[in-house]
Amino acid sequence: MRRAATAPASARVWLFLESRLTLDLLWTLVVPVALLVSLNLKVVHPNDFWWHLRMGEIVLEEGRVPTTDRFSFTHHGEAWVDQNWLMQVFMFAVYRLGGLPLNIAAHALMVTAGYCWLLVALKREYGLRPAALATFMGAVVGLPSWAVRPQGFSFLAFGALMSLAAGHRRGHRRLLWLAVPLIALWSNCHGVFLYGLLVLGLYCLSLVATALRRAGGMREALPWQVVGVVVLSVLALVLNPLGPRGAIEYVAGFLDPGDVTTRLTSEWQPLTVRTPSGALFFVSVGLLLLLLTRSRFRPALDQGLSLLVFGGLALWAQRNGAWYGFVMAPVVAACLARLWWRRPVRAKGRVWANGLLTAALLAGVALSWPGWRARVMPEGRRDLLTPGTPTAAVEFLCEVAPEGTRVFAEQGFASYLIWACPGRPVFVDTRIDLYLEDDWAEYHAISGARFDWEELVGRHSIGVLLLRLGTQQHLVRAASASANWAELYRDDRAAVFARAEAGTE
Repeated sequence: MRRAATAPASARVWLFLESRLTLDLLWTLVVPVALLVSLNLKVVHPNDFWWHLRMGEIVLEEGRVPTTDRFSFTHHGEAWVDQNWLMQVFMFAVYRLGGLPLNIAAHALMVTAGYCWLLVALKREYGLRPAALATFMGAVVGLPSWAVRPQGFSFLAFGALMSLAAGHRRGHRRLLWLAVPLIALWSNCHGVFLYGLLVLGLYCLSLVATALRRAGGMREALPWQVVGVVVLSVLALVLNPLGPRGAIEYVAGFLDPGDVTTRLTSEWQPLTVRTPSGALFFVSVGLLLLLLTRSRFRPALDQGLSLLVFGGLALWAQRNGAWYGFVMAPVVAACLARLWWRRPVRAKGRVWANGLLTAALLAGVALSWPGWRARVMPEGRRDLLTPGTPTAAVEFLCEVAPEGTRVFAEQGFASYLIWACPGRPVFVDTRIDLYLEDDWAEYHAISGARFDWEELVGRHSIGVLLLRLGTQQHLVRAASASANWAELYRDDRAAVFARAEAGTE
């Protein structure tokens, strides 16, 4: 220590760099950096972003959460539950502060932070390299669910909850009480809070079963603290506008196989190997089974229950694969730690290489910032919106169609219309749960230009058609051939038609 203190400044700097620029640092950075870069390069789909933004604006302006539909003419004024209201407020506030680039960046930070919670918890229990590889594997399984929408908060909350449970398992008992305010906040942001309660319940159940087995059924041995956390977490739902029962019943309704959302939305369909999410899930299951066989690791009771329950949920619906990735990661880390990945990492003699790699990783994060795309990214990667977003068509429609004009639009287009051109009610949009099966039957009949499509359009007094080229090409051709409709606008994404007699300018 004395020689280090009296060494030249350059030597002290070198010793400092040598102690910091290690392979451990690279292992720590690689997963968060990979996640941030991937998420910063995301583009916003019209389906589940823009109407959330509009709802956030309404809640902020009015100071209350609307309880009826305001955007459609098919169900205007009818009861509707806006469960994501708090996250919508956050999204709109971020948009007002920094526009779409900041929304994408905030979403990237939330999702990355969720996996970082998991990474830190696994590192403390199994070592850095098993934690990094297991977290990466869990994140890859969730990749198809990274769209920019309120679900981003659930990644943050799920990772935090997994970290709290891991801390409790290591002996930090008081930390688990933080799950109570976490669930209360989560229930106002996104419906996956129900899976958070499920994680707590499975952990509590495993502790109760273990205590009863070891203590011969003595009540004093039961984990009353964890039971209290679960009970208080459920009671904390009183801070949700729907209350505990209403919040749980609303979200649980989506788990009903007969629910219109479950039957008509692709992300609620069962996993198959023919989809990217299904392929990632089945590959991860195969790797997990291989690791379990090679390492001979026996998961704890709560880990085994979580794998079975969330694996079953993932098989049942594509959108559940991300949460299976979270509960799978601890088991993967434990298997890797039992094999060979606990060996210490030595960085002596690699300072320059480690420094260059660290700088490259950090530069990648900086260059991926959404606001830089127009300057540094290739032409095809500059846009923040998907090519299917009808920006120009909606701008034109807003100019020529007066407020109150009823619009039939492709459901994703309708979501963007709700934000960019308010006051023009839509037939349906991407709030699948609001609409009835008959509404969707008529929507598909009109979109497919069925023989009676004009009769259906006339029955609803629709004045404007905002059509998506490609998916609604049959209707585009039918409207073009009809004397009752005049084409007002067309680009490479959308076409706008108005009733020929409507006098639209």
